[in-house]
Amino acid sequence: QHLFILFVFHCTIDFSIDTRKNKKDLLFRIFYVEDIEDSSAKLVSLVDSLLSIAQIEQGSVDYRFVAHNFMDIVEGAFVELLPFAESKQVELNLDVEISHIPVILDAEKIRHVVFNFIENAIKYAPLGQVHIKVEPFEASLVFNVTDNGCGFEPVQQFLLFEKFYRTETAKQTDNKGTGLGLYIAKNFIEGHKGEIWAKSDGGGQGSCFGFSIPFGIQVEHHLYSNTACKLFIGKL
Repeated sequence: QHLFILFVFHCTIDFSIDTRKNKKDLLFRIFYVEDIEDSSAKLVSLVDSLLSIAQIEQGSVDYRFVAHNFMDIVEGAFVELLPFAESKQVELNLDVEISHIPVILDAEKIRHVVFNFIENAIKYAPLGQVHIKVEPFEASLVFNVTDNGCGFEPVQQFLLFEKFYRTETAKQTDNKGTGLGLYIAKNFIEGHKGEIWAKSDGGGQGSCFGFSIPFGIQVEHHLYSNTACKLFIGKL
């Protein structure tokens, strides 16, 4: 699907430049191409989401569990989203005391969840603060993203993870959202035998989205564990 979208993207650029070949406004052309790039990226994201949903509903999601440093995923998402946070004048903070946290996980799936949580917090907390916290708890890793943004009513905390569900405040803040990200995130975390949650004291009171996953996971009758994980837990 990426090759198809890339083809459409290039065709659109060629068309836009050709239809404006007599224009001398280079800045306008640059702005137009950047707008196309942004739209293409959103289209790729939508197609990926739809494919993930199809796999979830068919029970055919392919998980590739390997030992991975969870902080590589978090720090990667943090660096990638920092410019977005700055553009929204949001203060982005990362709270972690340990730089290496080995976990058995599917890096691509967990990155989706981490990225989604941080991006949403920035999106719905303009001119605010977003706090990311990573900490071990017993035999699990706990990840939380807290913001002081628009929040939601406590009765909505479970509805948020339903397919296509969006609060009215979310729709007003970002009318381009699909309501698919949290639904996919919930299924990915459950695929890791973990738990996912959303908390808020009400509208305008900020929110906290988080999840926990075990350091070792039982998959298809095979225990994926890591001695380093056990040693790591024992040192806490």
